[in-house]
Amino acid sequence: MIEKLRAALIKSSLSQEEVEHILCLLFLCGDSNRQNFFMHLINAGYISVQDNRCTLTEKGRIYRDTLVQKLAQFHAASEMLFRKYFDNELSHIKKELQSLKNEWRKVRDTRIQYKQTLMKQGKDKAAIKKDTHYRQLQKEQNSLRTRMRHAEKEYNKKLSACIKHIGIIDL
Repeated sequence: MIEKLRAALIKSSLSQEEVEHILCLLFLCGDSNRQNFFMHLINAGYISVQDNRCTLTEKGRIYRDTLVQKLAQFHAASEMLFRKYFDNELSHIKKELQSLKNEWRKVRDTRIQYKQTLMKQGKDKAAIKKDTHYRQLQKEQNSLRTRMRHAEKEYNKKLSACIKHIGIIDL
């Protein structure tokens, strides 16, 4: 299954030149300030320039549509690949990261509420920072932040390893 998806991705992937062409054909036509863009598209007959205005020719429309279709195939293959392969590999890390974020938010909200109650009691900032319960909440929040960073690093390492394993991108 993975090999079929890999083959589909490689077959449907656009070259750097094709990416530049599709961007030009989709977004730059009609821009009279662009005199120096892709002369080879003009020479190939994809774009015509009349009265300092760029327009797509019929040949250009066909070329643009084939590039867009190839881009859509790449998107479909990559979407399927990410759903089937990466989500299975990385879902437990995502869940752990989400639970850490939720826990961090709860501790933050508790700390902020406790700070507000201390301020209502008339304590200044220095006294609030010295409060043992407040400091314990800060330490807990810092600990959760560190655990989140470690989980994000692990997620990124596994994602990179998955991409290398499939061979889509040579890292």
